[in-house]
Amino acid sequence: MNIKKVINEIKEEDINKVINEIKEEDINKVNWSKIWNQKYPILNAYQSMENIENYQNKIRELYIAFKEEYKTSNQDTVLILKDILYQEYLKNK
Repeated sequence: MNIKKVINEIKEEDINKVINEIKEEDINKVNWSKIWNQKYPILNAYQSMENIENYQNKIRELYIAFKEEYKTSNQDTVLILKDILYQEYLKNK
């Protein structure tokens, strides 16, 4: 399979179709951390950075505060905070 050809030919509507057809139970079978760690090794390496637990604690506090204030589910809380962070990434890219 020529992956570059597949990527060039893929359309947003095709991606949406695949996303909508995947069952939650199938998604849960995949070890997403392992897959993303292979593509982005920093996801494995950051855990040993000095004082990383300070940021983990701040993010945990933000997560709890957001969840309590907006009464969102765990999944919705993660998706919203992740999207907010991604928007910041795009602004500073």
